[in-house]
Amino acid sequence: MHKPPIDKSLIDKKAHIANRNRAFYHHRDFCFLYECIMELLTERLHDTAYHFTDGLMIDGFGSFSSDILRKNQLLGDNHKISNLTQMESSFNFANDVIQKNTDTTIVADAESMPFSPNSFDLVLSPFHLHWMNDLVGTLIQIKRILREDGAFFGVIAGGNSLRNLRDAMTQAELEIYGGVSPHFLPLVDVQIMGQLMQRAGFAMPVIDAETVNVRYQSADKLFADLRYMGEGNALTARSRKPYGKAFFKRINELLQMQAEDGFFTVSFELILLHGWRSSPQQRKPLRRGSGEVSLTEVL
Repeated sequence: MHKPPIDKSLIDKKAHIANRNRAFYHHRDFCFLYECIMELLTERLHDTAYHFTDGLMIDGFGSFSSDILRKNQLLGDNHKISNLTQMESSFNFANDVIQKNTDTTIVADAESMPFSPNSFDLVLSPFHLHWMNDLVGTLIQIKRILREDGAFFGVIAGGNSLRNLRDAMTQAELEIYGGVSPHFLPLVDVQIMGQLMQRAGFAMPVIDAETVNVRYQSADKLFADLRYMGEGNALTARSRKPYGKAFFKRINELLQMQAEDGFFTVSFELILLHGWRSSPQQRKPLRRGSGEVSLTEVL
């Protein structure tokens, strides 16, 4: 008997898109993290001397991210970005863009982008690259669709995110069910992300990180925030069994052990990415050791 091929993908894309479609109905009330991310991206865009004719926004929470660009006078005629195409994996978020503004909108997955090489001089990815099965392949696609001297700005979840929640869920599942199922994506750190940007061929990559700390009174509120940000578990190997009330109660108890004044703190590590598609005219960093002035003399 013929057996269907086994799906070895880390991420169940259908489940993830379903999570994002459900998140759409509540996202404006649960978008504090996206607000922080877009603030970081707008700061970096303002600091860039370039003007971009054609930009692409990948999974920008529908009109939410483009509204912030417009509010900060970065998008539109005579601004930093003249034209913006928005690509959403979720139909609900794509339809939101169509209904609220005139940006070109495409429904597609970032791992198979339907664009020709040299289509854009700017690509923005606010907070979605951690949902790629092939992160390097996606970065290569981003570089491919950039024109010479085009820029990429992105934010990806870092490995220090939600560490205490991860520990609490692991301990609770071991205590109650005697085993552990996958609940969280394997996330990269700053050093590895820098290596991946270099492997993808970006010129002059700059990688840094910011930490956002959020205080919660209960695990239920934390889970609601993650769910309505579209960040629910969509791992292919996730357990399909329903978890009982005892499991979530125990998670809350473990997190409450860390509480001060009734609040426990969770951290989101945001790794910021910036790189360029190289061009013959692009400025290059000096060769190491080519400096003519000693730092000790300056100091």
